[in-house]
Amino acid sequence: MAVINFPDSPSDGDTQDVGGITYTYSSSKGYWTAAASGGGGGGGASVTTDDVAPSSPSDGDLWWDSDGGKMYVYYDDGASSQWVSVSVPGATGSTGPAGPAGADGVDATSTLAELTDVDTSTNAPTTGQLLQWNGTNWVPYTHTNGITEIDVWRITNNQTSDAVPITGTWERDHTDWSVTGTGMTESSGIFTFPSTGVWRIMYHGRLYVNNTDSITGLLKYTVDNSTYNIGAEMNFSEQLSTSTGLYPSINCEYIFNVTNTSTHKVNFTIQGLDTNNYMIGDGDANRSFVSFLRLGDNP
Repeated sequence: MAVINFPDSPSDGDTQDVGGITYTYSSSKGYWTAAASGGGGGGGASVTTDDVAPSSPSDGDLWWDSDGGKMYVYYDDGASSQWVSVSVPGATGSTGPAGPAGADGVDATSTLAELTDVDTSTNAPTTGQLLQWNGTNWVPYTHTNGITEIDVWRITNNQTSDAVPITGTWERDHTDWSVTGTGMTESSGIFTFPSTGVWRIMYHGRLYVNNTDSITGLLKYTVDNSTYNIGAEMNFSEQLSTSTGLYPSINCEYIFNVTNTSTHKVNFTIQGLDTNNYMIGDGDANRSFVSFLRLGDNP
């Protein structure tokens, strides 16, 4: 659609020739009126005020849109014809207030250590570690899956007398496999744990009994590296009417929450033995033995 550009600030009586039509500005009316230009002295253009455009306009006719508040001229250039706005644009309104500031973006150079609730300076993280909440901060943590420690120790010699604890006859069972993890440490019958966590400890004894007696084995633990308490007990008691020997097995187990490897330890005892009753030891098979399994982290 063609657009007629009239002066932005016309004065009363100003004229503008467009396509053989002379437009005259009336300051009292506030718009341009049209009349045919040239020697013919044609009549003035029709001016209509209505909220609907005239139905049969002629080239140069004016229409004031009373609903929209704009002036239009009917323009026929020989190829097309249409109403063209001739209203002078109003003044630009004032600028509205600025909107609120957006959220800060992520700094590409930021690190976890910059966050107030993450502590990676006390203990620097290593490859593969996660963050774990310790009650105050997020700290580096090594996640483990499944059983990480399995260790088995057996008694190699027959125990023919009471031993509190059993000493000098222990060896790690490496018959078919190597220890899983670091493994336990034994010294003078005292077993030290390689790491904290919840541990399952099992004590198994194979006996030879050829006399009336009561045999007791104890799994004992300490949490202060001094006083040992009974964690579990196994017992065999029989009154034999003949001298025929028996080979019973006894066992017990204990779940131990090891929170400090320097103070939390275990030992194993056997009592009630004499020359006719003993605990069987073997360096080639697990007849009397203990096993250690780390089940998981401390609760």
